[in-house]
Amino acid sequence: MKFYSFLIITLAFFLCSCSGSYELTKFGDESTISIKEGNDISGEFLFVTDSSFFISCLYTNEIYEIGFKKCNEVIIDGYSNRDWILPVILLEGVSALTFSIECNANTGTFPWYLMVIPAISYFLFESGTPDAPGINSGEINKYSAETLKKYSRFPQGVTQDQFRVISKNKVIKQIF
Repeated sequence: MKFYSFLIITLAFFLCSCSGSYELTKFGDESTISIKEGNDISGEFLFVTDSSFFISCLYTNEIYEIGFKKCNEVIIDGYSNRDWILPVILLEGVSALTFSIECNANTGTFPWYLMVIPAISYFLFESGTPDAPGINSGEINKYSAETLKKYSRFPQGVTQDQFRVISKNKVIKQIF
């Protein structure tokens, strides 16, 4: 009876580690831009022009206009969700390890094959988790930046009047 209850609890832990979610927002996605001088700027991805990115910093009252030539890397955050790592390790790995230790105490042999299940789960989750969308320094130009427009708050761009409303009471910093 103890074996079946342990097996059911272990199975429940295996199944609990298979969930995840992502919520869409009405704002632009959070992005991180690495500047060639070594700084990283994180904030809401507002829009893209023919020569620069516009980022609204989340913690300060600033809007950054960053030229393509100064960008080292552009990463859109929130799409490469690796929250599954801890449940796989704790719920599958630890439970398989404790079950293996218990088998070792009773039989005198350590069943290493029980560790295959968490390893397979890890590799399946790792291969199924997409990389974060973004571009690197060698390929940042007008055409590659257009692929990131869909992650911005204003994918179609903004007019001068709209930009005045957006930047009202904000400091605009240009990095070219």
